[in-house]
Amino acid sequence: LELITLPLMCSNNPPPASQATIIINQFYSFDCPLSLSSSDDDLNALVNSINQALHTCSADSFIIAKVTQPDEDPHCGSIGIYPTSIGLINNLTIVNSFMSGSYLESKSTPIFSTWTDLTRIFVGMFGDLVGVHSSSFLDDIPRDITVTRDQMPSLIPSKFSDLYGNEFPGVFIDFALSHEEDLNRNDLITQVSYGGGSINIPITGFQAEMTLQTQIGGSIGVVFGAPPSGNGSMFISSNFGSTQIMNQTFVPQAPNNTFTINIAGQFRESSDESTWETVNYSKDINLTSGINLFQAMQTEFLDQIDEPYRDAVSVGILKGNSLLNTVDQFAIYLNMTKITSPVNSNRWFIPWQLSISRSQIINGDYVLMYNSTLSPSRCRVVFSDISINVTARTIASLQPGKGSLGILSFESNATITAESDIAISATIRDGFHSVSAVQGALQQQARFVDKFIATISTNTSLDFSQLSFPSLDIEDLNIIKDALLSFFNKKIWMLDGNSTFNDFKNSINNWNFTFGGTENAIALLDNIFSLNATTFCSWITSLDNLTQIIESKTNVAASIPFTSFSFSKVFNDIFTSPLQKAKKQICSLKNMGALDIFCEVMKDAFGNDICSSMVKNNVLRVVLTTVIQKDYLSEFVFDAPSFIDFGKSLPVGIGASNNIQFHSNVTASIELIADFNGGEIVIDIGPETMIEIFGEFQSHSDVSVWFGSTSLSMANADILLGSPASITIRLDGPKTKTAATITTTAATT
Repeated sequence: LELITLPLMCSNNPPPASQATIIINQFYSFDCPLSLSSSDDDLNALVNSINQALHTCSADSFIIAKVTQPDEDPHCGSIGIYPTSIGLINNLTIVNSFMSGSYLESKSTPIFSTWTDLTRIFVGMFGDLVGVHSSSFLDDIPRDITVTRDQMPSLIPSKFSDLYGNEFPGVFIDFALSHEEDLNRNDLITQVSYGGGSINIPITGFQAEMTLQTQIGGSIGVVFGAPPSGNGSMFISSNFGSTQIMNQTFVPQAPNNTFTINIAGQFRESSDESTWETVNYSKDINLTSGINLFQAMQTEFLDQIDEPYRDAVSVGILKGNSLLNTVDQFAIYLNMTKITSPVNSNRWFIPWQLSISRSQIINGDYVLMYNSTLSPSRCRVVFSDISINVTARTIASLQPGKGSLGILSFESNATITAESDIAISATIRDGFHSVSAVQGALQQQARFVDKFIATISTNTSLDFSQLSFPSLDIEDLNIIKDALLSFFNKKIWMLDGNSTFNDFKNSINNWNFTFGGTENAIALLDNIFSLNATTFCSWITSLDNLTQIIESKTNVAASIPFTSFSFSKVFNDIFTSPLQKAKKQICSLKNMGALDIFCEVMKDAFGNDICSSMVKNNVLRVVLTTVIQKDYLSEFVFDAPSFIDFGKSLPVGIGASNNIQFHSNVTASIELIADFNGGEIVIDIGPETMIEIFGEFQSHSDVSVWFGSTSLSMANADILLGSPASITIRLDGPKTKTAATITTTAATT
């Protein structure tokens, strides 16, 4: 990065005094009196004297003198002029002095004169840097650094790997940004749930105050010496107007048929810098007037380019766009090209700059090809050592709605205060990363874990108090008077490429919980929580099995006197069929408030409210009580010999012209229990279960009576059949459904 090499000098024989004019980047000009003192010290004394003179005229912000090559005589050697920071100067001229010389680099002029100025621009863009007002901090900015290819594999494309060395100079600025903001939110939590809905609490009236703190630190810098951007390809296009057609445009008459092409670049055949050849090539182009301009560029123009540059130059078409009202243009391309060489098969031309100058390609007043210059960047802006720390402290008040705990709905009548601390700490992986790569990682979750290793920690707690269960009669309400349902989420996640944001998002709502209060309260809540929707399926399945056993009993399956049907038909129609219909819905229940839903399903099935529930003696009882009525019509069935033995010679019969009406009445009291007293919760049908089927007859019709061949008709007669018929079903023996026996009693008159 030496800008100018000075002649051999000696500290004991300094050059004569002079008034140097120093011009930097064709913009800054300094008049520096150079009057150097003789010294018997080594060459460094002369270097210090030169730098003191540069300081006097303020040029030391840009350039500095250093010993380049000491001589055998310690007083003498070569001294070079260097930039104070890499990449700072692209044009240097010194005249009227022993330091006279010039340096020109083919790249654009930076918008800042020193890296410290860039730092101030950076501060203006991104806010106060930590310590930016400290002079010691500014003294540390910028810092020169060497970047190796291992630290940034994307810096050199693989096909150019042999043409570049392993180390690249860079200039870096360290930054540390911080921000704090207070936010008011009312939409952060809409519900708290656990176990797929076994506990679910809707949240209303949410109000939160959040303090959000963000800190970002790291280094941003520029790495020099990379291949030209755009994969080493650049182009300059023609300037046809919207009414001009490329294939119908011809080379103007002389002198409007000439231009100059300028090419700057470097020939390389290996990574050894001593073999690199920097070149600046110019060629005056003269096209034949009257021929098609595009054809002339494809033939005459290329023919006039000398080897080996001709291999790197081509002419192509840029298609127009009717939507943008643009027409086809031709373009001169300069490409990073492998040069055909009998001496070296790996010789490449690396273009740095393409320009058109002294263009006279003018048709009337219209310029068909402008003077233009294109210099792709050979620098890369990169980040390193980025760390991101975000903390969110939230204090919220919220009013829970009606929630569910296991199979029961519950309410919390207290306003809840919730506290939450969430911290995110992310560190970019080792090495140097392009701006686009970092930007993409911060915008796309899938790419974030490829660039960053992140730790996310949560510490959130919610306590629900003043619990009540509207659908449950608790014998001793003091049991749950001071009970608590506490949710907490305290966990640390590592996002390191093996896990994704989806894993984090799926698990962040996986709350843990505990019950608080007295020992009895905790035991009761634990027991209630242990029940789930399958409890109801077990209950109703046991009940369905019970109905099948009932209907198969002999005295239930027998025909009802004077009718053509049995008690089992009545029981099936009134109780078993609705129960089986309800079973399909109940066995598909989810946990959320399942008891309420269970009772609603049973209500729909049987047509009235039948549920009540209570906790007594550590047993949950759900009692289904219902009375269902239904009328049946049947043919009157009576054959006297079936009841009275008149002998074979005198058959007696009674017949009715209309059907007999049977009024049925089913009264059921079904006790479903969950017994918490043993080591294992017992789910069963309780011993207080009873089902009674009651019926009475009525008929008013024409009746015929016959005794042998003698008949007697009675119009509109009432038939009285005595007391009603009934069957009562009870559970006997142990409460377990596997050992229970069923007793049925029947009575008719």
